[in-house]
Amino acid sequence: MNESFLVTGALAAFGGLSHAYLGERMILIPLRRQVDLPATRLASTMRVLRFTWHFFSVVMVSLAVVFLALGCCRGGDTSRGSSAWGPRSPRGSERYEARSMLDREGARNRRSYLMRRRRIR
Repeated sequence: MNESFLVTGALAAFGGLSHAYLGERMILIPLRRQVDLPATRLASTMRVLRFTWHFFSVVMVSLAVVFLALGCCRGGDTSRGSSAWGPRSPRGSERYEARSMLDREGARNRRSYLMRRRRIR
């Protein structure tokens, strides 16, 4: 578990939800009551304001979900070869293993090894 991602996710969730609720109650509703615009113009203006206000709240909550997932799902110590998506090879990638094998066998066997590898795939 990564505590920094968990804290960031919790703060983003709290910020997004409070932005939506408090913005609606303290800014958008009083603004609608005070604006001196015709009814048709006021309706479209308030719709645009409400959409943009709550769009930012949805973005904040979405980022909170991403941060919480990163904080919870990355289990294990990655320095030993484990990750959230399964174990890795102890030496790294297949390419590293092939390169080290080629270095051990020498350059004369390189071509035959690569030809065998292509046939396997």
